[in-house]
Amino acid sequence: MGTRRDTDGLRSGPGVPGQPPDEAAYQSGARMQARLALQHGRHVFLMRSLLQHDWARGYAERPGVTVVDNAGHVFDGLQRLAAESAESAELVWA
Repeated sequence: MGTRRDTDGLRSGPGVPGQPPDEAAYQSGARMQARLALQHGRHVFLMRSLLQHDWARGYAERPGVTVVDNAGHVFDGLQRLAAESAESAELVWA
């Protein structure tokens, strides 16, 4: 009896086993989280690296989405949102 090697986990980047990378992008956890956040009226910080996907480019054009390059940009955006919310008392920290 020969040995069997499972190579499903060996790939050069993230993906869904058994699907091409562009199809896997439509099942992306980032996409799902962004969609749910927007549905619940939450602001979304979308990493610029995700703009390679059609869904991310579409989300980037929506109100309530900020495209960021790094964590520093996220903190800057949070400070801006906090300052805007202080005026309208809309931001809830949980």
